[in-house]
Amino acid sequence: MTRVKLELKNRDVISNQELVEMLSKSQTNRIEYFKVRDSCIIALLRLTGKRREEVAILPMENVWVAENLISIRFFLVKKWRNMKKPDGTKIRVRNPDNIALKKIQVSNPLAKYILEYISWMKDKYPNSKFFFPSSFYSGLTGQINIDIGRHLSGSQILRIVKKYNPNAWCHLFRDTVGADIAKSDPSLMSVFRIKQRLDHVSEQTAWKYLRRYAGEIVGEEIIS
Repeated sequence: MTRVKLELKNRDVISNQELVEMLSKSQTNRIEYFKVRDSCIIALLRLTGKRREEVAILPMENVWVAENLISIRFFLVKKWRNMKKPDGTKIRVRNPDNIALKKIQVSNPLAKYILEYISWMKDKYPNSKFFFPSSFYSGLTGQINIDIGRHLSGSQILRIVKKYNPNAWCHLFRDTVGADIAKSDPSLMSVFRIKQRLDHVSEQTAWKYLRRYAGEIVGEEIIS
């Protein structure tokens, strides 16, 4: 989890009002690319709860729209393998089988931000290798340089989030998605739903969300 200030660690999950304010601010960007990209990142984090690295390295070919669904195939960075080079240097290698396919209905209110970005990228940078290519804006020239062969870093994704809400971070979106499920279904079945949505390795991690958030909606027990 991202290091955050001590006073923020126990804050509530992201409220609908916070989300609306973040998206409203991102829509005021005077640079068109940053407006559509940043809005898409915020919407994507809120809908999927994916880790910042998983969003950053997302290949362009892993995102498509068909049959009223936005399909996104994420590489799961938590399930990368630790290996060593011949010289003993430790490296992390992605297992191509560790992927997660997420589907978002185009009718979802947040889907419009993702669809707008997909359309923008297909029009301006159809050959981009990554969904969120590396970019640099020069204040001197007023030009934006986009490297379609490189992707944003996880740290850059975090900075984008904090640009619109200093009291939020990427993992807080993940907590928010888990809280949604736990509060809507405080039964044991929600453990498996949380595990599936957030792609946890074990049920134990998913159980923490149920234990933390389901308690907020369980009232006083009355034995009849």
